[in-house]
Amino acid sequence: MKISYLANIRVPSEKGETLQIMKMCSALANSGKDVDLELVVPRRRNTMKVSDPFEYYGVEENFKITRLPIVDFMPWRFVFGKWAFRANYWLFSHFAAFYACRIKNPDIVYSRDWRTLYLLRNGNCELIFELHDFRPQDSEGYKAIEPACSSIVVITQGLKKKLISIGIPEKKIVIAPDAVDIEEFDIDITQSEARDKLRLDRNQKLVIYTGHLFRWKGAHTLIDAFEILHKQEYEAKLVLVGGMEEDIARVKKSISEKGIENIIVVGHRPYREISLYLKAADIVVMADSMQYDISREYTSPLKLFQYMAARKPIVAPTTPALLEILNTDNAWPYSPDDPKSLATTLKYALEHPDESEKKVEHAWQEVKKYTWVNRRDKIFKDS
Repeated sequence: MKISYLANIRVPSEKGETLQIMKMCSALANSGKDVDLELVVPRRRNTMKVSDPFEYYGVEENFKITRLPIVDFMPWRFVFGKWAFRANYWLFSHFAAFYACRIKNPDIVYSRDWRTLYLLRNGNCELIFELHDFRPQDSEGYKAIEPACSSIVVITQGLKKKLISIGIPEKKIVIAPDAVDIEEFDIDITQSEARDKLRLDRNQKLVIYTGHLFRWKGAHTLIDAFEILHKQEYEAKLVLVGGMEEDIARVKKSISEKGIENIIVVGHRPYREISLYLKAADIVVMADSMQYDISREYTSPLKLFQYMAARKPIVAPTTPALLEILNTDNAWPYSPDDPKSLATTLKYALEHPDESEKKVEHAWQEVKKYTWVNRRDKIFKDS
């Protein structure tokens, strides 16, 4: 069975989207059904100096990556603005559709880009569309490709409800939250050893956040919560791991202006280091906002499953999307967008390790359901 996964992404990149696609491709290729899988991406300028994306992401090299020779407008995005993004989307969708249809002729085309699938809707191959964010302006596009798709994969109940609301048949929709390779994060190393490797204080209470620093991810709520703890002279530090350059600069400026001294901004780190940071933590934290549709209803964060697999107490806001996975048995909840609630919850979790350990055990048992293999099997069982 030949599968073409068409993805308008850089490989590798700082974005979790690329990790998710690489992991899914590996799981699909390793299905035991004589699968010949090819990940098709644009050839783009990449500032990440990584020679082997398979090694970087810890992914078995059981599929091929093909980079289409497309003009990259992203270096000129500051000149052309949104038109640079639109040009890149248009070029990739047309080149990728032509490549799949005229050159490769796969049995299945899998993609997170509805525009590419739209161009393939009258072809002979099976189409599978995966959706991670609902854009109202793209509603007609979703409806246009639906008849040609054997299934539409979404990551939350919220996304399923939105698709049903615009007329997508419920029977076409498969809910498959994101996942994790458990063995990558359940590593055999002590907290002290992890801190030594990362040059972090062995005796400091550390709260770790990994991932992007977008506003919808709640970076401002984390900063404000630790400003409260700083003023209270509470001995705990926040370690921020990840982020794009512009977001890191914005966060550092905010921390400096507020005079906060209990936040460490690490910046983007190689994927294989993330498990070390999680092992170094006393608490891991999320801060998704209720003010944005994507964080309120649509997101299924990779970090959530990594946190669970790392066996660390999770402090997380009670957004509908996160509550599809988390509950009071497996996490410490707090009110979204409320720094005071977050600060209070962090202090309580840090000061009640026995209660935290019970939640860790519940999360550990539940995360075993969320592997990439299980996700693959759900998608292809229901499709």
